[in-house]
Amino acid sequence: MAPPTPHLAVRGSDGTFLLCGPPSCQESSAFQRDERQGKYMTFSSDGSLFGWCNGSQVSVIQVSTGDLVKSFDLPKTTALEFSPLNKVLATWQQYTKTQDNPQGEANLQLLDLQTGACIKAFYQKKVTGWCPSWADDESITVRNVNNELHFFENNNFETIANKLHLQKVSEFALSPGSQPSKIAVYVPGSKGAPSFVRLYQYPNFGGPTSALANKSFFKADKVSMLWNKKATAVLVTASTEVDKTGASYYGEQTLHYVATNGESAVVQLRKYDSVFLNNDPSIIELLIKKLLQ
Repeated sequence: MAPPTPHLAVRGSDGTFLLCGPPSCQESSAFQRDERQGKYMTFSSDGSLFGWCNGSQVSVIQVSTGDLVKSFDLPKTTALEFSPLNKVLATWQQYTKTQDNPQGEANLQLLDLQTGACIKAFYQKKVTGWCPSWADDESITVRNVNNELHFFENNNFETIANKLHLQKVSEFALSPGSQPSKIAVYVPGSKGAPSFVRLYQYPNFGGPTSALANKSFFKADKVSMLWNKKATAVLVTASTEVDKTGASYYGEQTLHYVATNGESAVVQLRKYDSVFLNNDPSIIELLIKKLLQ
């Protein structure tokens, strides 16, 4: 059986369309070009579905055939993502409020791709971290809500199954692979206290010794966290906007290793490695993933 043809999505002033990958590299005949200017688009993680918003509606199609899966009357959508098993489509639009509606409307929609129904709508004012994070089997979904991580099970968003509260938690990363799921959480430092990353195994969040591992560090304005495929360790890239030593125009970065068995270490970087990290973070993330395999 021949492997599926890779596709490239293109959007611009002349609309949204799909290009077939090698060897033809031609516009896909299965997808009818949308002449309206696209606002946002995405593929599902397995590449079987394609979704986009054209300022009028959100549409989802089967990539191989071009058949419409579902369409949604959400013209203001500016971001969308598929859940890992393509059961749910998450959409986000700018949060707004009016004099008549001072609370505003819930702007994060979780949509059932089988029935087309809205499973749940949440308030999500910031676009940063807007999308919930799913476990690979969709048994767990996580949202960051006001210094708490809210956990939902089996796409039931009416009931919060568990909570993890950490003061000022700003980032989290759910582990890949099979259950039990693990989660890495980041809390930025303040008032001279260091930043830290902690690892937990779901749903064991209670008590001071519930964390699998803890790593503290300074010099972190923001972090990115990447799990290995076996969910036994995380690499944490911590970066600052400004290098106070003046050694780099791009700021400063440090790399930390944290394992679920409690081990942790600082990964030593050469001077030009740090510059490389700052210049092209997308490439270093690919390298980190390879290191963690």
